[in-house]
Amino acid sequence: MIRAFRIQESGVRGSLLAANDSGTGSNTALLRNLARGFSLLLVGAVLAPLIENWRKQPHDNFPLSYYPMFSARRSKRINVYYLVGIDADGKQVRLPYTLAGSGGFNQVRRQINRIARSGSGEVLCEQVARRLAKRSKQPFGRLNEVQLVVGTFRLNDYFAGEKAPAREKILARSTLAEVLV
Repeated sequence: MIRAFRIQESGVRGSLLAANDSGTGSNTALLRNLARGFSLLLVGAVLAPLIENWRKQPHDNFPLSYYPMFSARRSKRINVYYLVGIDADGKQVRLPYTLAGSGGFNQVRRQINRIARSGSGEVLCEQVARRLAKRSKQPFGRLNEVQLVVGTFRLNDYFAGEKAPAREKILARSTLAEVLV
């Protein structure tokens, strides 16, 4: 059986070599030229969206994208809504998003943004204060107040290491004593 396989294999190999020598060089050249043409077409398709970067009204066309999320101009400042806890000494503690709602970070962040813009921040602060009142662990055990704050951050400063906001404005607040009553 092994001997028969070897004979068959040598026969296939021999026929392949014979086919290669029988004037198929023009077929090989044709295949190479087709491969080159396809490669150039593919490279052109990938590079074509770069033209959109110089147009006044660029058009993003997935999957051939010019990646506007990376190339778009951004503001130098950004407003961020977040929750802050105030302890007995008046120190601020940034509260995790998990206290504000269930779901992933972006989902809860959008909920906080919507609540802050609608003006019902007191309700959110009360809900978070109730959740905090049930906890006695540090760093949340000593908190007296929950605040919904909008902070204005300078992006260049923030990414250079200055994590403190340039400006803060308190939108709503609730004390833990109020929710325990």
